[in-house]
Amino acid sequence: MPGGGFTFLIFLSGTLFSRILEGLFQTIQISQTDDILLSSSGAGTRNNVRGPGISSFQDILLVAPVIVYINAETDRFKILLGNKGKTGIYQWTHLKSSKRYIGSAVDLSKRLMYYYNKNYLNRDKNMYICNAIITHTYSAFSLSILEYINIKSLSKEDARKLILDREQHYFDTF
Repeated sequence: MPGGGFTFLIFLSGTLFSRILEGLFQTIQISQTDDILLSSSGAGTRNNVRGPGISSFQDILLVAPVIVYINAETDRFKILLGNKGKTGIYQWTHLKSSKRYIGSAVDLSKRLMYYYNKNYLNRDKNMYICNAIITHTYSAFSLSILEYINIKSLSKEDARKLILDREQHYFDTF
């Protein structure tokens, strides 16, 4: 902005990493598990970004979640209501270990409702995330919506392929 400044927030797996103020990167907080360093020496210069699986500032923007619910227990109703009828990719993150589970759904609210159903969690003993939620409780997890996907104009087959392709992108990224 000419003559003025702006603030831009970047979230990666629920952790605030940096803000850009008048075009300069300033590190605010670095996760204990992710080594991210953002720096810039002015307009037109390249940015130094390093970390696991991250080679550029653009990579950070590509994996920044749309929304992060820090506590899956207290944010339950926000999670279910805010994602009603939306298609996308989600990520459960265990807060202490930083272990992640990535999934996708045509209707996020319906899929996520299953995770809040104790009968479903107890019935599906082969799913790692179900066992982890039972063992550690919801408050031990954050839930991130990594991406919303518009499938309205697609056939069921094309929608399914797009969703699985986007989910695979996040598996490969993380």
